[in-house]
Amino acid sequence: MKKKFKLFAFIALMTAYYSNAQMGINTKFPDASAALEVKSPDNTKGVLIPRSTTAQINAIPLPAEGLIVYDTTQHCFLQNAGTSAIPKWVPLVNAADNGLTATGGKIQLGGTLTKPTALTTTAANTLAISGLQAGTAADNVLVADSNGVLKTVLRSNFTGADNLGNHTATQDLNMNTQNITAAKDITATGTAAAANVTASTKATVQTAAIAKGTDGSSPQAGYIATAANANGDIVWTAMAESAGAINGVYEFLGTNTINVAAGSTAVVPMNGNSFTLTKHSKVLITYSLLPLPSTGGAPVQGSIDLMVDNVKTISSYYSATDAPTVLGRLGNYSTAQKIVSLAAGLHTVGLNLKSWFNTTMTNVNPVTAGYGGAAATDSQAMVARISVVVFND
Repeated sequence: MKKKFKLFAFIALMTAYYSNAQMGINTKFPDASAALEVKSPDNTKGVLIPRSTTAQINAIPLPAEGLIVYDTTQHCFLQNAGTSAIPKWVPLVNAADNGLTATGGKIQLGGTLTKPTALTTTAANTLAISGLQAGTAADNVLVADSNGVLKTVLRSNFTGADNLGNHTATQDLNMNTQNITAAKDITATGTAAAANVTASTKATVQTAAIAKGTDGSSPQAGYIATAANANGDIVWTAMAESAGAINGVYEFLGTNTINVAAGSTAVVPMNGNSFTLTKHSKVLITYSLLPLPSTGGAPVQGSIDLMVDNVKTISSYYSATDAPTVLGRLGNYSTAQKIVSLAAGLHTVGLNLKSWFNTTMTNVNPVTAGYGGAAATDSQAMVARISVVVFND
């Protein structure tokens, strides 16, 4: 009897397979969309899928694509999402955690992290968040610590809410050729190289070093930093080379006594008359000369010309009444000065003495008797003098 029942069941199954490719267990009318429909008579039972360990599942030979097995090791359903030759067992997710939520069969972002979690990016696979709302000055700041863990920091911890913050830098601040402008106070120590600092009020520097000027020159002892142009470019310049600084002083004294007859002109003998400039300069030239009558009771008048490179530059006039043998009414020194601009090179200076009336003498040493200067051996007291002071442009 049992054999007949089994044969009947087999024939029924084969008939059902070949007739409409559907099968129903505990139902005569399986759903038209189902190849197999299983019903529980009292709705208290389910379908038990084959159960295997992870090792057993991995040992299934040539598993069909879509094959489903329950993994008793991982406690989840696995399906072969690969091929028979290269199977890929993936879980059929039935729950979500650690920041994810399973809703309506979908896995969505949102939830509580249940373990330390890291998102690893690469130069090719980056992470971007778009559509963020605009923040305010009162919002906290998102930062990452040395391990990459994201944290929030109160904005108030950044003094002044500026973009640098109140912190101690561990690296150089690279301005990428840009200027620092509108700074209130700048306090610096160490070395500042190849940088412009424009401050609206002041810069407080405890110690500073400018290793090189914008022209690439290094400082030497005694050099000063000067502005090379209106942009504030700094160059190192020797004190003697800075604009307005004295770059040289020369003095020439009269030597031999000369007598210049009325209506004549003579060059006043000096112990030297040339100087050399290394660059274009401003030159202050001052001269003094004491004209005297050659004979007592024969007053003289005339003029003195300052000659620079044999060109008259300025003149002065004189009038004297007594000869040096009397010294009763001694005439005044005739003196003048002139500022001239001279190019680099060799230059000469000199005095031309003109006598308009009677014979004029100069470069006369004092007489011995009755003259304090002579007693003090002041032989230069009455000789001509030319002083040259050179200033840098």
